[in-house]
Amino acid sequence: MKLKIGIDLGTTNSVVAYLENGSIEYLRFRNQESIASVILYKDEKITIGDIAKKKAVSSPSNFIKSSKTFMGDSSKSWNIEDKNFTPTDVATEILKEIKKTLNKKFLDVSEYKGL
Repeated sequence: MKLKIGIDLGTTNSVVAYLENGSIEYLRFRNQESIASVILYKDEKITIGDIAKKKAVSSPSNFIKSSKTFMGDSSKSWNIEDKNFTPTDVATEILKEIKKTLNKKFLDVSEYKGL
């Protein structure tokens, strides 16, 4: 079986659409059709999306948002708790969360070709 998906890795939010029975559906993240394109790194743990935004209130220096704005800028990085993040690192973490959610929805996306 071949799963067809499209990912919009946005500056503010990311959206995933997939084709199911001939119609376009949207992957849901905690009951929403998008996930905030943000991360929070605290105590060696990465949190993504709206949960990261909520936790950022008490840890704003551990929060990264709008990282896509800096894609391609090799001089941009964030150092949080002695860990360095580039815009590509942030995108990677968001994409990992997307894949995790796809795995929950479709059991294991690795069985689909092209993922």
